[in-house]
Amino acid sequence: MDVQQPALDDGLAAAAVRKQQNDVRPQLAEATWLAALLHPTKNPRRDLFGRMRWFKCFKGPDHEWVDEPVAVLRRGPARACPCCAGLQASRTNCVATLCPEVAREWRLAKRNGPAVPGPEKVMATSQAAVWLRCRNAPAHGEYRAVVAAVVRTKGGCPECAGTVVTKSNSLKATLGPAATQLVDVSQVPRLKPAQILGTAAAEVACRDPTTGYAWRATPRALTEAANQTPKTPDAPPADPMEKILDAFVPRALRARAAGMVKQASTLAFPKVVDGLVDDAVAALARTLMDEAKAGKKVANAPPPPPKKSPRTPRRIPGLSARPRPPPRKKDPEAAAMRAAAVARTRDANAAARAADAAAASLAVAAAAAALAARATPPEPPPAAPRAPKPPPPAAPPPKKKKSKACALM
Repeated sequence: MDVQQPALDDGLAAAAVRKQQNDVRPQLAEATWLAALLHPTKNPRRDLFGRMRWFKCFKGPDHEWVDEPVAVLRRGPARACPCCAGLQASRTNCVATLCPEVAREWRLAKRNGPAVPGPEKVMATSQAAVWLRCRNAPAHGEYRAVVAAVVRTKGGCPECAGTVVTKSNSLKATLGPAATQLVDVSQVPRLKPAQILGTAAAEVACRDPTTGYAWRATPRALTEAANQTPKTPDAPPADPMEKILDAFVPRALRARAAGMVKQASTLAFPKVVDGLVDDAVAALARTLMDEAKAGKKVANAPPPPPKKSPRTPRRIPGLSARPRPPPRKKDPEAAAMRAAAVARTRDANAAARAADAAAASLAVAAAAAALAARATPPEPPPAAPRAPKPPPPAAPPPKKKKSKACALM
């Protein structure tokens, strides 16, 4: 029984295929485009009445496939060829033909195993991830990427694109020693200038080591400020740190800090402290005066004008108004019919309201009667008249005692 089971299954499958082909036999006979797709040399019989046939598309030299004629007929002439439909790799849709740059990086990579096919056998729209090697800088090494994404961008080395921090594109490499002095490491936890991308768009905390002035800026802005050229061509190149401070720190604050440093170097320390205290007191007084003036201005400011209510726009003379439609002619018969219909409806509504009111009053009366019956206890039924008692029976007369003398007689 077990030996005959596979043969029975094959026979049933063949019978199902024959039945399916018999159902679509007229359609196969009429499909001339399907007969034109038959392979000229690989089919033993050039007919469509078989289980599997070889097909060949004229749009590519390697557009060949094996399929059932019924399946190809159902797909239609537009999607008959799997290579043209993007379901099978060929010379016309592979990575090597559509993107030679990615194919070159594919061949340079050595981490793809023997099981991974080459770029000639993989479609450009594949979502598989493969190893590639940067063709611009061999020192960048290999990277892993999706085939479709890399083909769309013509290469996706993360180091060339600037999305990975390296020694050459870090903030420390672009700014030099100034990066260590400017970036406030206490505000950027677990990150150092060597671990921050020089072209990043996220802001980092910065602090001027001289004045203590703090601000936030992106590494890209710091790099651009450090690389800006002087305004005069004969000016000597300035220090990158000085360029950054000139771009972000107020000039008045820097000049004041420089003057204080110079004063501290020439005068005694107590005088410097007294000057700082006086400056702080004067700044506080100015701030209080400014706030008082601002409050006085707000108090003396006139009240805001009342809001005007929205009005309809006036008609401008000289402009033609929108023409009104001509009035409709009144039909007396139709008006009389409408009036009669309204009167009938009004009378019907009044009758219905009266009937509803009567029903409601009856319901209220019935409810009141039921409540009154529940409130008063029921009267006991009248007692039935009692029958008169019969007179007692008369006592029997006493028996006379016979004397002994009479008995002897």
